[in-house]
Amino acid sequence: MAAVSMALFGLSMLLSWLNSTTHVLHAEKLVYNRWVTLLGERPGNRRWIVLGALTLVFVVLLSLFCTGIAEQPTGWAMLGLMLFIRGWEIRQWNRDIVVGLGKYVPSAASLLGYLVTSFLVGWLAPDWNARAAGWHAAAGVLAASWGLAAFAKVRESGMVWVSGANVAVLVRERSYMGPRPVARLRRAVSKMPWLCLASACVGFWGEAAGMLFIFPDLRWGVAIASALFQIGITVLLGYWELEWIFIMLAVAGLSSGTIA
Repeated sequence: MAAVSMALFGLSMLLSWLNSTTHVLHAEKLVYNRWVTLLGERPGNRRWIVLGALTLVFVVLLSLFCTGIAEQPTGWAMLGLMLFIRGWEIRQWNRDIVVGLGKYVPSAASLLGYLVTSFLVGWLAPDWNARAAGWHAAAGVLAASWGLAAFAKVRESGMVWVSGANVAVLVRERSYMGPRPVARLRRAVSKMPWLCLASACVGFWGEAAGMLFIFPDLRWGVAIASALFQIGITVLLGYWELEWIFIMLAVAGLSSGTIA
C-alpha cells in the first residue's frame, strides 16, 4: 500500500508540474485549456528547450524523493522548481486569473507540510517517527485547503452560493460543450431545480466536509468521497481535477503510520 500511495503522490506532483509547464509553453492559449491537449500541440516558441530541461530535472528529483533518497534536499528543490514555474505561469496573465479562479497546487502544499514537519520532528523529537509526522501534517494541509475553498465561497457571495439557480446556470452554459451524451445530461440536469439545489449543497458542504480529512480514521472515507465529488464536477461542469483525486488518495495511504 505504501508503494502504491507513493506512486500516486509522484503522479499528482507530475500532473501539477505539467499543468503549469504546458500553459507556460502555450502562453497564447486560454488558462483553462487542458494540459493534455496542450501537450500534444506544437509549440510556437523555443521555450520547449528550457522547459524540457527543467522537466527532466524535476522528474529526476521526483524519482529520488519517491524512492526515499535525500528527501529533504530533493523535496525542497522540487518546491523551488514548482514555485518558479508557477510564478512564470502567473506572470503571463495575472494572479487573479490563475489563482483566483481556482488553479491551486494541492500536491505542492502537502509536500511543504511534509517537509517542514518531518524536519522539525526529526530535529526536535528524534525518538518520534518524523516521516509519519510529516505525512500527518500533509493531511492537515489538505484538510485546511478544503475548508479554505468552502470559506472562499462564503466570503465572495455568502450562503447565496448554495442556490439551485446558480448551479443551473453553470451546468446549462456547459451543456454547449463536450460530447453529445454529456451535453444532453447537463441540459437535463439544468432543468431539475431540486437536483441543482442538491448539487449546490454538495458543492459547498462537500468541500467543508473535506476538513474531516484531518482525522486519521476518516481519511480513506474522505479521500474516496472527494474522488467521487471531483468526478461529479467533471461530468456536470467539465473541470478535470485529477491532481486532487490522486493527492487525496496518496496522502490517505501515506499518513497511516504512528508518530510516537
